[in-house]
Amino acid sequence: MPDSDPSHTASTDPRKEELATLFRQWDAADDGAGQRARVEVQGIWLRIGVTVALAVAAAVVMLMTASSFGFWTEPSAPRQLGNVRDQYVAGAKSMGSPSGLLPEAFGPANGHVALDGLVPTRPVAVADDPAAPEGATAYLFFCPLRRIVVFTHEPIVVGPNPAAAADPRLAKLVADGLALPEETAVSVAVQGRLLRGDQAPGELEPFVQSFAQRVQRSPDDLWVLIDGARPSDAKWAPIVWALAAAAPLLSLLFLVRAVRQRRAGARS
Repeated sequence: MPDSDPSHTASTDPRKEELATLFRQWDAADDGAGQRARVEVQGIWLRIGVTVALAVAAAVVMLMTASSFGFWTEPSAPRQLGNVRDQYVAGAKSMGSPSGLLPEAFGPANGHVALDGLVPTRPVAVADDPAAPEGATAYLFFCPLRRIVVFTHEPIVVGPNPAAAADPRLAKLVADGLALPEETAVSVAVQGRLLRGDQAPGELEPFVQSFAQRVQRSPDDLWVLIDGARPSDAKWAPIVWALAAAAPLLSLLFLVRAVRQRRAGARS
């Protein structure tokens, strides 16, 4: 009788050992390739997320600076809007305006304009520092002819003899309580940036609100003119736009390269 059962004897066939070794090597190779593929896919999705986030941030920055960018595109020579006082005298009353004012159509909004003949009512001197020199003092006034809040560094001087200096052509403004006689004697010329009242810079918003309440109008019915502003003052805006656009575009470039490398690796 044999000493052991042949069915329980371990196989010593070298071919089986070789096949088992090959299978183990293939499994190890598959695990490494799969891990690398998963890492590549995760990297691509991460790049997609970063690109989208940068694009959103760029859009927000551009939206916040769109007004300045638009003003930068304005021509350096201002658009001549004429003499508003002469326009008032010549045609405002015939156009059916209830208070004798000019029609509300005006503009262009956010444009570089020049106009004269403004009536400086309710002038206010403003300065960040009470001890600021005269050149650093700014002035605000309201012209009822076009409902314009004007910000300027040019002093507003109203004569001391109102009865003799009043402009008789603007008597209706005085009768309606929109101007004092001595204010109609002063004609102001300005050149700068024209904005809608509801788009006024933050530092001018309280003044726009105050003037709007006095004339019982909404701020979006008023205009704001920043005297002395030029399109070249906003030359920083295109630089900001270029930097904002560069970030997502660069990220998109790296994303496209990563996708191409992934496809090339899958084909090889």
